Amino acid sequence: MTAPIVPVLWSGTLRRDTPVRDRVAAAVGAGYGAVTVSFDDLFAEDSAGGSIDDLVAHAADVGAPISVIDPLWSWLPRDDGRPPGLSTFDALAMTERVRPWAVSLLARTTSLPVDAVAGHLAAAADAMASLGARVQLEFAPGSGIADLRSALAVVDLAGRANAGVVFDTWHFCRGTPDMDVLRAAPGSRIFAVQISDAARDVVGTLHDDTMHHRLLPGDGSFPLVEIVRALHDIDGLTMYGPEVLSDELHRRPATDVARLNAERLDGLLATALVR
Repeated sequence: MTAPIVPVLWSGTLRRDTPVRDRVAAAVGAGYGAVTVSFDDLFAEDSAGGSIDDLVAHAADVGAPISVIDPLWSWLPRDDGRPPGLSTFDALAMTERVRPWAVSLLARTTSLPVDAVAGHLAAAADAMASLGARVQLEFAPGSGIADLRSALAVVDLAGRANAGVVFDTWHFCRGTPDMDVLRAAPGSRIFAVQISDAARDVVGTLHDDTMHHRLLPGDGSFPLVEIVRALHDIDGLTMYGPEVLSDELHRRPATDVARLNAERLDGLLATALVR
């Protein structure tokens, strides 16, 4: 049940309209061992008449398999009563076709108590377990699960071996960056790590900052060396990679962006893991 230790190119690092096959090529060229996709990517491929099976096989054959479908929003009931944008049936059906290592879950703002959220997480984990997949809960400031402490509590209450946490350095540092919580976290529950940097001050709104103004590792203010070292010490540095959502970088070719992020990531790990 331990996450694979492999550098993964998270899809947000490249332009949203970059075809999945081009992301795979960029990942392979820069030395990543896996890629991620969104449900929107997969449904767009399907709608355009592409073969999901061929896409999945191609990514695996060239050495960058689709490891994560990221993220799923519709696993919690909506407070406003509106139907989810993606039904559980569709999510399960697409997961069955792709057979990723994990599906990431993000929680919209919710009034549900923690135990109720944990119950829904347990149900999602059980559904994905039947397909051989894990679920990984991503915390984010302003969402229904705002910080690492809350995400770990929900996962613990859910009590499922195939349920864990996505640790995103942007969400951690822009939310409640409690290093004591990170150092005490069970590393076996950190299923994936997303790495980016950012300016000291938020650029625009929090949403603008996370979606448009993330920075390459080393170009911002986050204590990434300390964070990566702490993740390594708890054996939580698994399935790690850049998730640098940046309008500036998105204007560059996908191959250049993938390579530049890989170089920065290698440098960060070399600094953090040498004592």
